[in-house]
Amino acid sequence: MTSVTTKNRVQEYLVIHSSDPVLNASEIGRTVGTSRQRVCQILDSIGETRHKRQVKALRHRCPVCEIPISRNAKHCKEHSVKRQERKEGFNYLCRSCSQYKPLEQFAKSNRHFSGYETRCLICKAEWQRRYNQTRKGKESHLKANRRSSRKYPERVRAYYQVYKSVRSGNLVPAEQCEERGCRDTNVRASHTDYNKPLEVRWLCALHTRRTDTPRVSHVSSKLETQFRGYIFEQIDHTNSATRWINALKRYYCQSDISYSLLIDAINSPEPIPGLGRQFKIKARRFLDSIIKSLD
Repeated sequence: MTSVTTKNRVQEYLVIHSSDPVLNASEIGRTVGTSRQRVCQILDSIGETRHKRQVKALRHRCPVCEIPISRNAKHCKEHSVKRQERKEGFNYLCRSCSQYKPLEQFAKSNRHFSGYETRCLICKAEWQRRYNQTRKGKESHLKANRRSSRKYPERVRAYYQVYKSVRSGNLVPAEQCEERGCRDTNVRASHTDYNKPLEVRWLCALHTRRTDTPRVSHVSSKLETQFRGYIFEQIDHTNSATRWINALKRYYCQSDISYSLLIDAINSPEPIPGLGRQFKIKARRFLDSIIKSLD
């Protein structure tokens, strides 16, 4: 006596419904007492295709760019969303706190069609603060600081000198934002020329980003850029190269470093403040790599 398998039951069902244009795998599974996945496997093994979904051809096209679209759509995704223009002097809804606030309370963003964030500055700062406390946020913040330090080393130097001047009392922060009409007491130093690190304006976070004052960036020498990049690759620390370069400039009273200055620092019998044994090792290897590249 031969037993009737699931495949035999499915084949019997196909014989009975041979004239049906479409097969429902779920209905077949309920009839023969098995799962829909098992029915699909059996139908695929015997070469049956009536249970597969037929994708209809896209005959409709976007009237703007002629890209094929679905039957119920009127435009493609790019042209269906209208850009929401935001203007100064109007209040807009914050999606986080559900309050209407002026446009200056929203940060600019290229990710949104309106050109501004959907969350206000306070809500975004609160979210960023919570995110930075997580493990992923700390790693992301550290990587961002390293990328910024490598890309804009002059900013790190300028901010560090301002920090030391404030700690020593040579530079006194303003009590409130220097922008007209702003009374925010949470201010920060804003540079207009990074070659003059102690010439700053004390602005709040909002006016620091919204200021239209052009900033003059510090242009480092080619040797300084190469030395900084070499130290970053060897130590992977954002502050070592800056500390060493500043110590060299301060000790030798120079605005830029040179090959002779590095050689003098390496061969100096007297200890240079801020430079140790590790600097001499890295600087000597850096000069050796420069000589090999020239050969």
